[in-house]
Amino acid sequence: MKYFSLFFLFISLLFLGCKEEKDQILPTISVIEPNDNSIYNVLDFVRVRASISDNENLEEVFVQLEDLGSGRRVGKTIAFTPNSSSFELDVLYEITDTLLNSGDYYFRIQAYDGENINSAFASIRLIGIPRKQLGYYLLLDRTNDKAIYEVNDNNQSAFLFSAGQSEEIAFNSRAQMLWYADKGSEKIGAYQVKKNQDFPPRYPNGNTVADPILDMQFVNGLTYVSTQSGFVQAFNGNFSDVFTYKSSGNFKVDEIYPIANRIMLRETDGLGQNQRFLYLFSNGAIDSQSPSSEDVVGFGSRTSQSNSAFQFISQGSDMEVREYDLNSGLSSFLLQKPNFNFHSLIQIREYEYLFYNDSRVVIYNLSTNFTRTLANGLGSAVVAFDEVNEEVYVADGNNIILFDYNSGSQTGSFSAAFPVEDIVMRYNK
Repeated sequence: MKYFSLFFLFISLLFLGCKEEKDQILPTISVIEPNDNSIYNVLDFVRVRASISDNENLEEVFVQLEDLGSGRRVGKTIAFTPNSSSFELDVLYEITDTLLNSGDYYFRIQAYDGENINSAFASIRLIGIPRKQLGYYLLLDRTNDKAIYEVNDNNQSAFLFSAGQSEEIAFNSRAQMLWYADKGSEKIGAYQVKKNQDFPPRYPNGNTVADPILDMQFVNGLTYVSTQSGFVQAFNGNFSDVFTYKSSGNFKVDEIYPIANRIMLRETDGLGQNQRFLYLFSNGAIDSQSPSSEDVVGFGSRTSQSNSAFQFISQGSDMEVREYDLNSGLSSFLLQKPNFNFHSLIQIREYEYLFYNDSRVVIYNLSTNFTRTLANGLGSAVVAFDEVNEEVYVADGNNIILFDYNSGSQTGSFSAAFPVEDIVMRYNK
């Protein structure tokens, strides 16, 4: 027994001595180009160079461009398989995404030796292609149906297609996608402008039967659609569903409000007697909610206080403004604006807004209390804002008048073939 134990111990020691040790040494990467904070333009070729080595063998090397703020990959990944202990990386990386904005980015150079991964970085400053207005789209009422017309920067219009009984349209500039919600068929449709690709209309939420559409809003790259059964669905630029929210009980979402890059929902019950507001995370989860019986016109985001918003409440002929806590759903009185009866708003900057009703359009500065009337005595105003040229589009019937936002002066006019129901801007990015 004694000899057996000694023999077993000898074999165990021999096995342990022969066991291969794990490689714990990371590959080394020395970046040569580009120099940190070098400046490039979109569509430039950037030379990326680095000396890479490993104590054993380099299996893979990757190069990719990422956004400094979000860490999101914004360019293609270029891969190499050196299969040696050293590798001199030297590649021209083309920045092809014309939609990238000016800002800070970095190249990630990553090396893998089969067991260990190491990364090195080279930061760059990117100058994006300037944002431009490429024209706009009109939803026109042809009595028997609604039609979408495209208007170029010379105010020349062209019929695109019939949109059934749509009441609103939306445009995703990044995807160059035009959206419409047909209240007749209760289907949503989309049209890819650059590719002239028509996405067949379909029921929201994967339904096979009609579910009346209540609202549609485009916010931060997503098109949100709410329906009678309580669903809110968000679509990306590929017409793919990225999240679905479902109201509880007999509630439904009848209004979607944009707040910066997220949305606020107004839910009402089946009898229209109870109302609540829900602030959603980008994945559709509820951040905060609060009951309310107020007639809320809209919300305004706060760039100086990201967890707060302005809430605008109609009170007869007056409007009350409150500070709204997005985390708790609680609000506090800020000011009362007498003789200020409007049903819609467009936020321009933190304290600057366009307010309008059927007959009047005004500019209002919440900080200074400055008010300027752009148009009055209208019959059924439709309003849009061109963010690039800072012009206000005011439609009444067939007529469209353009105003300079900063001076309030009229800059142009245009007559459509039919009464205007909605206006959306098209940008290059």
